[in-house]
Amino acid sequence: MADDLLSPPPAKISRKEEPALSRVQGSYKPTYQRFVVSGPDASNSQERQYSHIFRRRLQGLAGPVKKAAMQKWQGSGYRFADQAVQISIGEKIAIVGIVTKKMSKMPDVLQELSQAEKGVGLDNEDDEAADSKAILNFVSDDDKVILEDRSGRIALGGDIDASMIVPGVVMGFRGVVAKGPVLLVEDSCFPGFAPQPALPAIDLGGPTEEFVLFVSGVGFGSSKFDSLRTKLLLDFVSGSLGGKGDAQRSANISRVVLAGKSLVTDSVNPYLKGANARNVAAKAKASFEL
Repeated sequence: MADDLLSPPPAKISRKEEPALSRVQGSYKPTYQRFVVSGPDASNSQERQYSHIFRRRLQGLAGPVKKAAMQKWQGSGYRFADQAVQISIGEKIAIVGIVTKKMSKMPDVLQELSQAEKGVGLDNEDDEAADSKAILNFVSDDDKVILEDRSGRIALGGDIDASMIVPGVVMGFRGVVAKGPVLLVEDSCFPGFAPQPALPAIDLGGPTEEFVLFVSGVGFGSSKFDSLRTKLLLDFVSGSLGGKGDAQRSANISRVVLAGKSLVTDSVNPYLKGANARNVAAKAKASFEL
């Protein structure tokens, strides 16, 4: 690039001497159709629930988690409880289940719908009062972690950081059962990585290199959105930035994948109401119009 930019211009510029670059075409087979909801269930029905997804996840991962836990805690003297109801106070057990959390700051959707039907909410308050009630983080020190299996639930305590637990994960725990009942956790176990199929060999002997560009952190909608940086990215992908070598390299990009933090609502709470919410929405709209 530097050689192209710093070299003297040719004595005679002819457009015919510059061959037009064409972008490589990469083959692509979409596999997302199995996630598309179609038919009678395509409408936004309130009857659709997701408890069966958690049940299937528990059924599929309970075995691998127990196997990994038995290898990790071999000879520790902890009894594996197959069900949460098969425990006794003071017993040292190991158990597998799916993690759920009770979060005091998490918005209650049913309560919000009920208030919306009654016309109760923040809409009648001024913007400053509405912004003062915004929650910037749903995580709090009052969060409770619960382990659930097919038979029931048991609360988790002891050596466990609730802020680091993600709901819906199938895990194994070992500890002592206290009154409540509460399992005082001493250690935890994950299933590990699933067996990965071998990737097909890539033929590097083709006439043209082919690249997939992964981009993250564009930040459409943020108050700190950098339009210059995004413009430089567009110029690079389109071959308008740099010299001949850069244009050829850009032409070899067959696909662009936006891989995270592309759409943001700034650092404010997505449930924020009032003037700040309108400002964030206006900035997001302006970002898309670049």
